[in-house]
Amino acid sequence: MIVSIIVPIYNTQDYLERCFQSIVANNTREYEVLLVNDGSTDHGKRICQKVVDRYPDRFRLFNKENGGLSSARNYGIRQETRGRYLMFLDPDDYLEAGFLDRVCRQLSEKGQAELYEFGYVVHQKGKRDRVYLPPFTIDQDFPVTGYQYLKQAYKKYRTYSWASWKYIIEKEFFQKTGLLFEEGRNYEDILLMPQLILRCKKISTIPCIAYHYTSGRPGSITQTFTLKNELDKLYAASRGIQLFSKIKENEFRTLAQNSFSMTYYSVLPSLYMQKDRQKRKILEQELLKKKAMINYTISGKHKILKNIVKLYGIYFCGFLLLVRRKWKHLGEMLFYTR
Repeated sequence: MIVSIIVPIYNTQDYLERCFQSIVANNTREYEVLLVNDGSTDHGKRICQKVVDRYPDRFRLFNKENGGLSSARNYGIRQETRGRYLMFLDPDDYLEAGFLDRVCRQLSEKGQAELYEFGYVVHQKGKRDRVYLPPFTIDQDFPVTGYQYLKQAYKKYRTYSWASWKYIIEKEFFQKTGLLFEEGRNYEDILLMPQLILRCKKISTIPCIAYHYTSGRPGSITQTFTLKNELDKLYAASRGIQLFSKIKENEFRTLAQNSFSMTYYSVLPSLYMQKDRQKRKILEQELLKKKAMINYTISGKHKILKNIVKLYGIYFCGFLLLVRRKWKHLGEMLFYTR
């Protein structure tokens, strides 16, 4: 068997059938799906059981107490999976038609890399779809190291996305690293994937659209404003800066740390969005504690924000960013046409 697909399930009943249909629509049988029901309180468990009953040779259901996304993914990783490779699929997303047919054939014939990156589409209500392909097309016969891959990506684009669902990862390689998703934290992909890729000796690409990501879903982590989300965002970015401090090549290190430092400015408007005085104080203390993150900012407009923070403080900079965000949102509402 080629691929084991891990799907964490939690209160996404309206999206499950679309997700499952995108899998079973493929002709290949060289895959298995591990459905990890993370204590759903909607009808998700029942929908999952129906697809298991219909396709018992391809779907397995595991029920556990709620522990969060990282916990559900780790639970799937720890199972006796039959696939040579692991893949993550979120239940509100879906696969491109025929992708599993293509990738299972490709990996069975040529698969020798430890990690593959593929393309994806971001769907967001009221906005144009955005298409993302891997930063480079790497010949499967001549894979590069994760270090080389990221170095090229940062030199060309100055940034990189860490979503774990845009990769296919060799199970044996994953297990040898001893790494797992950090439980109890949001933005867990940012904590895991940089470590995993930097340890990768053979990385290649599948230069096609494979994954459809649903952005802006009500109730999703990225759409829910909480103090925990903001603190975890800062934590993950600061860990990224710390990880890449070990890189000896100055340009690569500087570009990577600059990218992580951007998160600091994205959190500043939350000082005004957080209405609870005590929680706002906690966020303020954490922002002051991690203020050194701005020292890694080197890009143009963000260097201006860095100077504003240094001269006028985090609240003033946060206010300016909040105003800019609201004007941008208003502009999208007034002028966007699909």
